[in-house]
Amino acid sequence: MTLRTFFQFLLIVSLSACAPIVVSPATPTPPSSTGLPDLVVASVYLGMQGIPGNSSNCVPAYAPYEIRAIIENRGSAPAADVFVIEQVAGQQVQVGSIAASQSMEIQILLNPASGSYTLIVDPLNVVTESDENNNVYSYLAPTPTPPAICTPTQPGIGLTPPPTFPPDPLSQPSLTGLFYADMSSAHIGKVIEGHPVEIMQGTIAQFSPNGLQALFERSADLWLAEPMDNPGINLTNTPERYEQFPQWWASNPAKIVFNSMGSNEAQEKNWNRDISGYLSMMNTNGSDYITLSDVPSYTRPALSPDGRTIAYDMLGVPMLYEIGAGPRSFDLSQYGYQGTISNAAFTSPTFSPDGRWLTWWTSEGASEPQRQFSLVMFDLTGKTFAILHSYSPPAGTLGWLDTPVWSPGGQWLVLQTRSEVSLWDLLFIHREAIVSQRLGLATNPVWSPDGLRLAYVQHDPSGTANLSIVDVPSWTIQQTSLPAGSIPLGWTMPPPQ
Repeated sequence: MTLRTFFQFLLIVSLSACAPIVVSPATPTPPSSTGLPDLVVASVYLGMQGIPGNSSNCVPAYAPYEIRAIIENRGSAPAADVFVIEQVAGQQVQVGSIAASQSMEIQILLNPASGSYTLIVDPLNVVTESDENNNVYSYLAPTPTPPAICTPTQPGIGLTPPPTFPPDPLSQPSLTGLFYADMSSAHIGKVIEGHPVEIMQGTIAQFSPNGLQALFERSADLWLAEPMDNPGINLTNTPERYEQFPQWWASNPAKIVFNSMGSNEAQEKNWNRDISGYLSMMNTNGSDYITLSDVPSYTRPALSPDGRTIAYDMLGVPMLYEIGAGPRSFDLSQYGYQGTISNAAFTSPTFSPDGRWLTWWTSEGASEPQRQFSLVMFDLTGKTFAILHSYSPPAGTLGWLDTPVWSPGGQWLVLQTRSEVSLWDLLFIHREAIVSQRLGLATNPVWSPDGLRLAYVQHDPSGTANLSIVDVPSWTIQQTSLPAGSIPLGWTMPPPQ
């Protein structure tokens, strides 16, 4: 029995600010006889100027914020006369020369007008690179609340704090139907007609499509409750077996799909960490409990919109289970897919809302730092595939990546990555892979029923976490006034009036 872990982060950054230098385009860097440079914006962070380390405990009013970015040359040759453009401030920053495999830090002072920041290294392509398509980096984060503004040193200088994102009033109808866990009081609430209402105890539950019933884990069993009406009934009641990760099957409403494992085997295999259990299913009243696989899975299964197919991994082998027909392997050769190594693990599958696309996270490379994660999307109709995102985490990043979350209309995927840019990022990718947007230090994505907003947890460098809302695709961010540390659990359509 596990509860979803709530992560708090503390990033301590001690950087000095420097003013940007405006430069003109330089002469192209000649290619090396042994290779080419590859310039990348490796990370971006928005923070207070000179914080921490500001002995006066205040910040100057003219530009209290600064963007801090790491520029890397991941190629095999040096690059000369490198500069970076930041689009919000409209400034160019001279970087100079970067040797192969070298990184440099830059700072840009600004008064931000929005929560979206884009940096472009070598914007005019004056440096000949091995990869010309990885020079743009977009970062999305709410503007931090500033500390006290410094006392003016000259008379007549007005000191106006920069704009911040105001709390989103709970009276706004956009939050109606949102389920959330208040971690401080260990209860689950729901926004009803603009007001937060406590509906049950606990911190994790899966809500039915109409929001009237909840599935949750308690004492290694699965329980069902009607929030605010009863404490729940034990659906499994199996002292010798553990169950977890229950899912409602919206297109097959009589069934609940979950993972299970015998208690003795669970202790032997260190369950709840590397292995999620055996694919299992039962009726919503607890009857017809059946285990569908004789090999455990690393991650949770995916339920298709046709109500018949379950995608799951069999210790990393991609599988499909057809109701009435049984299990079969997911034949990668039908889609022309060939991995770089033979023992790649396929995990965390998810179907698009219309059932046409099926994505898998692949993990190639058993030893670090060669391990690489790739999100591969398979077109089940056209029998093709596309790699939507790929990255290599640093050494020490263990475990599997969470299941991506499709928007209700099937246009967007939200990925939870770990140790790619920050400790935890949310990355929006359009299904056609034409647009992407990143939320730094963010977790727990939940889409609104109309697919126009995403609820998530935004973490700031001080360790504070707030349940926030981002509009898609305007990327406007608002913090809600729900209790600090609240986690979104689900979002259902309000009943018709």
